[in-house]
Amino acid sequence: MNADHHGQTLGTDMEKMGKNYYRDEVVALRLSLGETPVIFTGRYKHSSNDAWAVFTTIRPYTPGQRSPTICNHVNIRRRTIDRYLQVSELDHNHKFYFVGRSSTYVHHGEERGCIEIASDLACPVFWKATPSERSDAYARAAATTIIGL
Repeated sequence: MNADHHGQTLGTDMEKMGKNYYRDEVVALRLSLGETPVIFTGRYKHSSNDAWAVFTTIRPYTPGQRSPTICNHVNIRRRTIDRYLQVSELDHNHKFYFVGRSSTYVHHGEERGCIEIASDLACPVFWKATPSERSDAYARAAATTIIGL
């Protein structure tokens, strides 16, 4: 059997651990893109936690395409989100867009991937998906800022 970079045996459960606990694909984005911001989508999951907000089904946003899920969830500090908009119980399961940079942190001695909101950009960095074209307009503005068109 093969061993992954965490010294564990590969298999379905370990692949899920790599994707969802260690967030290997988020780490891979960091290795390939460095500090380049990425537009992500995720679904807000309301909880009673005052410090953290959970977003699930995390995907890099590619206009006109359905991107693969790169991890099942990320936690983002509520105080960070509060700078841009208020999320509440009414937003449970709604899709949001956010602009961030792939990063890592150490938890119990293990490196894990995370997404840090790119608050230094002069464009929208957090918004709720809407049925109107506003979501796409924000995404285009963010993409233009990121790539400098």
